[in-house]
Amino acid sequence: MAYSVMTKYQCKCSDLGYKCSYVLEEGRAEDILPMFKIHLRYAHNVWDFTDEMAEKVKNATKEIS
Repeated sequence: MAYSVMTKYQCKCSDLGYKCSYVLEEGRAEDILPMFKIHLRYAHNVWDFTDEMAEKVKNATKEIS
């Protein structure tokens, strides 16, 4: 019987320079950005989500198993 390992993606708020323990894990990399945008808005009052911030989130997103 073969088991498949589901790839997950993770982004830590602390990797973006915030003193925050929030860690987001999703099954698809493309799901990280919109969810992290919500976190930044409500936890850190970041309402202006720039292209630069989006790039930081993408660069901080890591593949985990």
